[in-house]
Amino acid sequence: MHPTKSTRRPSLTNTSYWTKSKAQLEYIAKDAHEAAVAMLGHDLVAEKKYLEQVADAATVLHHRATNRSK
Repeated sequence: MHPTKSTRRPSLTNTSYWTKSKAQLEYIAKDAHEAAVAMLGHDLVAEKKYLEQVADAATVLHHRATNRSK
């Protein structure tokens, strides 16, 4: 059976995030957010890298929450 559009995993830059626990993902999101804020106005490339980590962690957490019962 092929996955439907609603159950297919989104594509991520950080593919290892799919195997991390909820606690690890929450820590990554918090830590990367703080790092992005620290880079604001100093290093745009680093800021974007940290924001990508936040987005990927949030994507995995959201995907797990919305597809738990499927």
